Amino acid sequence: MRIIFLLFLLALTNSCAQKQSNYKGFDLVTHNPQINSLIGKWRINSLISNSETKEYILKNQSQDRFENYGNNVSFNSDQTFISSYSAECGNDCFTTTKGKYKIINENYICFYLEDIERNGDCSGNSKPNEDLGLYYYYKEENGFHLLKSEGSLEQDQKNRQYLDMIVAKRKEINEFYYRDGQNQIMYNWKQTNLKDEKEIVAFCMAENKINDYEILFSYSGNPDSRLNVILVKINNEFRYVLYDTWGNPMVSLYNDSTKHTIDQMVKTIDNTISLNKTVKKSITENTPPSNKTITVFKIDNEVYKVKYEIIYHYQKTSVFILTLYLRNSTPIYIDYFSNPDKDQDQQISQTALYVQDWQNNQGAYRMIKSGSGEMKKMIATEKPFITKIMEEIKTIN
Repeated sequence: MRIIFLLFLLALTNSCAQKQSNYKGFDLVTHNPQINSLIGKWRINSLISNSETKEYILKNQSQDRFENYGNNVSFNSDQTFISSYSAECGNDCFTTTKGKYKIINENYICFYLEDIERNGDCSGNSKPNEDLGLYYYYKEENGFHLLKSEGSLEQDQKNRQYLDMIVAKRKEINEFYYRDGQNQIMYNWKQTNLKDEKEIVAFCMAENKINDYEILFSYSGNPDSRLNVILVKINNEFRYVLYDTWGNPMVSLYNDSTKHTIDQMVKTIDNTISLNKTVKKSITENTPPSNKTITVFKIDNEVYKVKYEIIYHYQKTSVFILTLYLRNSTPIYIDYFSNPDKDQDQQISQTALYVQDWQNNQGAYRMIKSGSGEMKKMIATEKPFITKIMEEIKTIN
């Protein structure tokens, strides 16, 4: 029993030690002059001015000087830094921060802020003389990424992976209308006035009747972003809590289970080589004239996929393609592709409807690629058109 207690005490001590910062302060660490990969001038996402800043993103300077307006930072060979804001227009608030840095090794850098200078449409110089803390840095394709650190390399490497996961998932999240009250299959938004991240997550977990969870990492992107994405682990699965500060702050546990199920069904249909393909083409002479092609993919008498394509010929050629996926003769996924000017690729739009319940109009709208004049689609409003297509394909042998 005594041995078990000692082992428990040792494990508890190690756990507490891991949570403590290994960074002892700017004055107590040594600069490594042999590492010069960060020396030079960079574009930066935010001025070096606050110990609460969780990340800095360094990008190479552009050959186009206009792209270099905004926030920039210079790391000088004498261990000093200058970060400043610039703009083409003189009517703005121009802030410059100055201080010292130390590159400790190939993983860590720390900052000490000495001066903040403001001019233009703002004023108020100050001398913070503040240790801004330690940052874990790593190289990316076009620069470096710096993440606030407590000094544990193992944890920082995990945080890098967590950040990559959030960035990838956020792209998907942004493609859905995430505060649309009708999109309940992806989100279950709940209003909250809580500000502390741990309390927000605890509230969200309680609303979803989840007791056992672990907060891993959070990321809001640029300083002006209204959406904070928090990575949590629930039953050994990664999930995402969304905290939206716009208007009335709301929180939701992102639920992509239906999306994954439908994606898998679509993939299975696309990869089924035994599907028989039937093509029907027609030409209409209405203004503008058009070519219509309907391609039906089926096994025996059951239709699994329909590609409905119309090419309009007028002053310019435009394309509209609807791809419909079905299961048991019921729509499960509808993909829309349109290009109002076939010669202008930047006008292309692609959207989709994920159908959870066709009868009760439950699903999710996704904006995959934004084009000009794209209107949001809903199952209820799309039903007449889809029903017409389904009736038309009954005549195709």
